[in-house]
Amino acid sequence: HIEDRYPHASARRQMFLLQGAREAQAEMAQRGLHVHVQVDRQDMRAPLHCALAEHAALVVAEEPFCVPWVSGVEQLCRRPFRAPVWLVDCASVVPSALVPRGACHRAYAFEQATRQLHAERIAQPWEDVVLRCRDAPKFAGGELGESVDLAKTDLEALVREMEVDSAVPPVGHTVGGSSAGYARWKAWVSSGGIRGYAKRRNDALDAHGVSRMSAYLNAGMVSPMRVAREASAATGAGKAKFLSEFLTWRGLAYAYCFHFPMPGSGATLDQLPAWAKGTLCQHAGDQRTVIPRERLLAGQSGDKAWDGMQRYLVATGELHNNARMGWGKAVARWAASPQ
Repeated sequence: HIEDRYPHASARRQMFLLQGAREAQAEMAQRGLHVHVQVDRQDMRAPLHCALAEHAALVVAEEPFCVPWVSGVEQLCRRPFRAPVWLVDCASVVPSALVPRGACHRAYAFEQATRQLHAERIAQPWEDVVLRCRDAPKFAGGELGESVDLAKTDLEALVREMEVDSAVPPVGHTVGGSSAGYARWKAWVSSGGIRGYAKRRNDALDAHGVSRMSAYLNAGMVSPMRVAREASAATGAGKAKFLSEFLTWRGLAYAYCFHFPMPGSGATLDQLPAWAKGTLCQHAGDQRTVIPRERLLAGQSGDKAWDGMQRYLVATGELHNNARMGWGKAVARWAASPQ
């Protein structure tokens, strides 16, 4: 189900998702799995997943972690169907539910609490599951309509029919799909990416000093388990630092969102750790130069470094890890209030 009505939906993200869905649809067909693909667009936004849920024995969805996906799961669970709903944490190597709530405020506490769990999971080889029953019944209800065959569909035409921001167009250098994601990962590792990671990662001008895998991980097109397993098997001085960033800092963010969830209506200051909330509130009365959102979007803050990062992000869809931290924090001093 490819939706289009969610905050900040853009032609770039929708094309990336459609490319990934096209590849996933083909892979599942090869395994003998029947897949119904719905692409929301003009006059085609019926909640078909809810119709499926009413006939299902089990409903499986991804752990949403944050808005806007939280509200979608909340709406699904309010529907009057009998099947249980299982939420699966597909983002973490160690499922966030296994992380103690008290270990989510500091990286060192998270690392200590998950060290053994990470070691156990990284060491496990992948075991492919063979589909035993290829005659699984198809959904008999007529309300689903016709599935979209993405292999035979003009994806650009689909995107044009969606309610998305066309001012953020697709980029050719990052194509959606597992094969493209793993190809990027393999190329980076084979070129010495992990080996030199500790030395190169802090240079924001070195675009290839980092893996550039965020988009694929975020959209579920590559497995964090596989990335962690292959990184653990690598050699070189940068291996420990990469695993620290990937397992600890990345995992900490997901675990925190799981244990301190935001409401479906959106994030508030209440989701922040006490020290972060206290710092923001302490400076709530500081003199501020409020910059309208439209100017920030256009890279017209007046801060040349920040404006350059913003324009680069809009043009390429990427921003180096270190640059992204400064870029994000700067907005707080240009907002009317911490909230």
